[in-house]
Amino acid sequence: DLSIMLNAIATMAFFVPILQVAWILSDGGKRRVASQALVLIMALAGGMCELIVSLMSLGIRSTVIGWFGNSDFFNLENWIEEDSGDMIGWRVLELVY
Repeated sequence: DLSIMLNAIATMAFFVPILQVAWILSDGGKRRVASQALVLIMALAGGMCELIVSLMSLGIRSTVIGWFGNSDFFNLENWIEEDSGDMIGWRVLELVY
């Protein structure tokens, strides 16, 4: 879980050098401002998407460990009838996770 958060923070921290390079390449905002702004916007959009994915991944991982780590909390083994051993719940969890 710590590695996911560090990855999200590192992705957000990567924006500063991209902003600096875009500013330097635009010669202080005098040349090709639109193309450098587009690079910056694309980097920000990609980073925000990566941040959202990291946070959602962290949430689903903690949910799976918290709820489904204890098999007594949810019945994942017998969905059709009692003592059938169909394991449909585990299959569904595998598809979703």
